[in-house]
Amino acid sequence: MSAPHPTRESGGAAHGRLTGAILFVVACAIRFAYVFHVGDEPAVRYPVLDAFAYHEWALAILDGHWLGDQVYYQDPIYPFFLAGLYWIFGPESLGVLLAQATLDATSVVLLYATARRLFDAPTALLAGALASTYAVYLYYAALLLKAPLLLFLFTLSLLLLVRAAQRGRLRDWGLWGLVFGLAALTRGNALLFLPALAAWAALDRERPVAKRLATFVAGTAGVLAVLIPVAVRNYAVGGDLVVLNSQGGQNFYIGNFRGNDTGAYRAPSFLRACPQHEEKDFEREAVAALGRPLRPSEISRYWLGRGLEEIAADPAHFARHLLRKGMVLANDYEVPDNYSFGFFAEEVVPALAWPLPRWGLLLPLAICGAFIARSRRETQLLLLFGIAYAAGLFVFFNLSRLRLPLVPLVLLFGAHGTVEILRRARARDWRPVVAALVFLALAYPAVHATVGGERHVIRFFNLAQAHQARGRAHRDRAAELSAAGDERAARAELAISDGERDLAEQAYRDGLAQDSHSRRLRNGLRMLLEVRLAQLERLGRDREALEKARALTAVVPDFADGHARKGVVLARLGERDAARQAFRQALSIDPTNKRARNGLLKLEFGRGRDELPRPDGGTSPEPGA
Repeated sequence: MSAPHPTRESGGAAHGRLTGAILFVVACAIRFAYVFHVGDEPAVRYPVLDAFAYHEWALAILDGHWLGDQVYYQDPIYPFFLAGLYWIFGPESLGVLLAQATLDATSVVLLYATARRLFDAPTALLAGALASTYAVYLYYAALLLKAPLLLFLFTLSLLLLVRAAQRGRLRDWGLWGLVFGLAALTRGNALLFLPALAAWAALDRERPVAKRLATFVAGTAGVLAVLIPVAVRNYAVGGDLVVLNSQGGQNFYIGNFRGNDTGAYRAPSFLRACPQHEEKDFEREAVAALGRPLRPSEISRYWLGRGLEEIAADPAHFARHLLRKGMVLANDYEVPDNYSFGFFAEEVVPALAWPLPRWGLLLPLAICGAFIARSRRETQLLLLFGIAYAAGLFVFFNLSRLRLPLVPLVLLFGAHGTVEILRRARARDWRPVVAALVFLALAYPAVHATVGGERHVIRFFNLAQAHQARGRAHRDRAAELSAAGDERAARAELAISDGERDLAEQAYRDGLAQDSHSRRLRNGLRMLLEVRLAQLERLGRDREALEKARALTAVVPDFADGHARKGVVLARLGERDAARQAFRQALSIDPTNKRARNGLLKLEFGRGRDELPRPDGGTSPEPGA
């Protein structure tokens, strides 16, 4: 298909502003209704994993610890945004989610404005309507994740990029760079676009060389104006030169080690896959391998090297893995991470399962739309961004929330493809219409093919996380009541908390009954059992603690510290022979386990039960504990 000359809207700027306002009101209404519907759901009310980490980080910022004391491991901008919302509305207020929903509705209007500037009024209206009802936009609007802020910044940057390409003014390029730099603080791999921008500027023959060079310099200067303060802050507090965050090498390893055959996130066996543990687990392994303390940048480089070694060790696996990453990226399935879109659609908001706009519906249409508009400079620039960002996902791994920066492009070109196919059908220009229909007939089965993953067990994981989060809330309430002197009410809250944790444990076990190999479920159950075991030990309830210790070693038989903890409980109960066996089992798995070595030493020297130290409870809580 050849690109037609873009038509100009006839309604004028006033008509465009009115349509944009209507789209904003409609998008707000839909999102507000969604937020009010899910606001009391445990999965929304009690943040877990990354959401819990952002929540704690935002509270620390409000307490005055805005500078922090170490190099950023996660992208930093969202916790500050969340802290601002907490300051305005309060941490427990529904106003926080409503503000995120409003920001998301603003992204709809920005996309409409981009389509209106790039194409025409019908395409812009359709793009806005699709964005207003895009199912995954709604899903993320009510979660304490950076998706609404990310979508706003990337959509705004696309609008400014189109405007800068059309006007060519240096100040427009500088403004784009500032916003794109902020967007990169939500997804650092977006910076791969800068080399692509340099190539575009070098090959753009419509402008003089000096103008092209100035364009790139102005845009890059805007990006650096955002990145340099972050790098300076990292160096000031951590003594290490890290531009954004220090997890690039770790993510590269996760995405490419040979144990990952999913194309998505899969934690290595040593890694507890949650923000409270991940950084330390990677550091511990790297320090043990190199035998010296390491700075964050050194740890990242170590894991980058390990990832490259994995690729070199089995290039055939790497090639197959790249193909699978491409299949996962193109597929309609929203790969779950902290939360599962499928779980929400099945268990929380059945309306999400309605035939709303989805990735799998729009991606083939977007490819058609991009092909039709391929000869336009602005289109080429947008496509370069899409290709550069997608390349980052091939380097690392795919998840539903990681491909969000590509969604505005898919909405934009999906709307353009739809309008152009219909327009040419009305004009009886059948050749491009037939070509498009043939492509769509081939593409739709491909993007809806089953790519594996944890489609079924993830619901059990999310159920367990919700119960754990609710249990944590009741335990916090118990602490407040106990501090106020109401011990009876505190005990009642603790009983509810224990009941919620029982339900969480059962959800994990139900999931493992369906998929006994699920590392996600097994790790979740392991961390829950660790925490429950430590709590029971602190309370002196050794018989119950032994039950949890046995469950822990049954769930994860190769977890050395589980056997060591079981040995400690057995020794305290006077079952010395069984304790020796447990300690030796731990040391056969990990000869360096201090708990097992100390426990066995005490037993061999004949110390009594009362001389064995009680556990210090140092085990970190499970996600959302």
